Amino acid sequence: MNRFTFIMLVISVLISGCQSMSEDECLMANWEAVGYEDGSNGLPAGDIGRHREACARYSVVPNLERYQRGRTEGLKMFCQPTRGFLHGRSGAVYGGVCPRNLEEGFRAGYKDGKRIGDGERHLANLQSKLAGLERRYEEVVSILDDSRREERVISDEPTRDERAFLLGRAKDLRKEKEQLEENIQHLRLDIEDESIRLEIMLSESDFL
Repeated sequence: MNRFTFIMLVISVLISGCQSMSEDECLMANWEAVGYEDGSNGLPAGDIGRHREACARYSVVPNLERYQRGRTEGLKMFCQPTRGFLHGRSGAVYGGVCPRNLEEGFRAGYKDGKRIGDGERHLANLQSKLAGLERRYEEVVSILDDSRREERVISDEPTRDERAFLLGRAKDLRKEKEQLEENIQHLRLDIEDESIRLEIMLSESDFL
């Protein structure tokens, strides 16, 4: 594939990714169903602009009245406390789309879900850091236990500078090993504390 073909392929993918509807979808659209789908996914009212732009290419104009009617019904499904909880737990941003009579319940669920989701993501981050430190610790231990390094210092008669370098390197590794042991211990305690805190939040949630 030549450079020009590759560039054109990338551009076509980007353009298609920006289009919300295909030609067939625009021509055959049930705008009430489209609005319902957008509403049930918590998309903002301005999302009709994406559809309008996409369908303008095919000389199709969305039926705004039907779209809004469908979106209103879709929001009734989206703006439930349990959906708010799932939305918040996933880390998604709430765009304030819920009508006033459903806003309070949705926000209650969203707040609780976000609190738990943030805790879960923080715990996962700590666990990932611990795994990285443990891998490095194993590497350092392996190097320090490598008998060939010790044999070279004793048997190969290195120069004074080489010997100083090798001994200095070993000293640095031992120091790193001690620091890793300390950091790993602290992280394990943090993970234990965070796990307990998360378990309490889960047990107290009204949406689980």
